[in-house]
Amino acid sequence: MRKFNLAESVARAEGARFMDVWLGPESPFFHVAVHVWERTGEEWPLHDHPQDELFYYAEGEVLVSVEEGGEVRQEVVPEGTWVFVPGGVRHGSRNVGKGRAVIMTFNSPNLGWREE
Repeated sequence: MRKFNLAESVARAEGARFMDVWLGPESPFFHVAVHVWERTGEEWPLHDHPQDELFYYAEGEVLVSVEEGGEVRQEVVPEGTWVFVPGGVRHGSRNVGKGRAVIMTFNSPNLGWREE
């Protein structure tokens, strides 16, 4: 068993953009990471990848963009929101709040991942 603590990951950010990988190469099924964005405007631009992705927006005010049927749908999601994006669907997120945003990402299967 492995345990992870969200508050400890956020504390390690120390005021800068930060990514803490909880599950990486050791799991063929899941890639799990915590992302901390300290500044307004930090983002992932629209992109896609083959694996499914589940997001948990734990803190902050985040604008989520998802391309559906050739149109980009955008919505500011409240803290505590989960968003599922199937593999191959273009999506992105941007910190639009005045403070920190904390986002957890769960990718499956684990095909490896880029650094922040």
